[in-house]
Amino acid sequence: MAKNQENKIAGFMSKYLAAAQQKFGKDIYVGPEHKESHYGIKIPNLALQYLLTSTVIPMGRIICFSGAPKSGKSTLGYEFLRMVMEHPGLGTLIETEFKTSNPLLESILNEQYTNLIYNQAKSLDEAQDMITFGLDYYTKEGSSDIPMGMLLDSVSGTKSEELQDKINAVGHAEKAFPKEALMNTYYFATLSEKLMNKPIMFIFINHEKEEIDGHMGIPGTRNPGGDALEFHSTYHIRVQRIGSIESKQEGNGNILKLKTKKNSMGEDNRSIVLEYRWLTYEEDGQTKQKTMFDWNKATAELLAGTEIPRQSVSEVLTVVKKNRNEFSCKELDFKNGPPSELGALINANEQIMSALRPKLGIFKWKEL
Repeated sequence: MAKNQENKIAGFMSKYLAAAQQKFGKDIYVGPEHKESHYGIKIPNLALQYLLTSTVIPMGRIICFSGAPKSGKSTLGYEFLRMVMEHPGLGTLIETEFKTSNPLLESILNEQYTNLIYNQAKSLDEAQDMITFGLDYYTKEGSSDIPMGMLLDSVSGTKSEELQDKINAVGHAEKAFPKEALMNTYYFATLSEKLMNKPIMFIFINHEKEEIDGHMGIPGTRNPGGDALEFHSTYHIRVQRIGSIESKQEGNGNILKLKTKKNSMGEDNRSIVLEYRWLTYEEDGQTKQKTMFDWNKATAELLAGTEIPRQSVSEVLTVVKKNRNEFSCKELDFKNGPPSELGALINANEQIMSALRPKLGIFKWKEL
């Protein structure tokens, strides 16, 4: 392109951008590198980076965890709150089902537990009011260097005040879910706008029913909170409990499969296997619990699995799984050792991590 033509285009672009920003605001920009919504809390492990196709948990976004009852989705929500709060930051939990286990919550958040604001919402209207109040107060009084995680558990855990009145009067709630889903759909659309460019991560839990019901040939929905809610989330992650762990030495636990049903930042249908365990111990005469997610083992399991592009990844390293507790990696001189130890070595090696990210389609975003 001739130099004078380049200058002509650059001059026009400059005037066009200035005019657009004056009319529509600062959200008009040139190039994705200027989009301020692409920043977040650093992810220190490859497994979660792979699942989200991002080096950060994006802030100013909505994340949905869905799954069957007792799949571990609420527990995973607590773990995401911990990541934000350890930045350090704040946490807000809006609970609609009156089932939160404070010992479990405290065992995951640890010392960050004191920075959590806990709310109980008795209706869908009240839950939405609590969310709006928190976001409006943060917008007015908050600081861009104090991130906040908000968790709504769950979006389908309570009904609107209008429907509750109807249930009390009539005794049933047939044909109720469409109205509840519609309320949530409209609210989440406005919520997305409120979150934009703020260091706030919003997570909501949505339950899956055991069976997909339908009526007279009309397809049913697995999510009583409303399938349309998925379209307001940057990530929709399905949580499935695929096993349990029983160990007197290492603690009992569960094995989860996390799969992205929707990923606005990258590829859909990525999955990882993640374990978490809980240990009980005595302190000052009291029985306490500590719950830990093994992201290091998840990294080793990912690299030993079949989902990744193995030929491309093998240009950096090859992880071999002998059995559940013995993994090897020739490049790191690691032979038949625990997968958690191997994953920790990989996650701590920035040279290896940097080489693996482009091969796994992981994008580098700005850290908060």
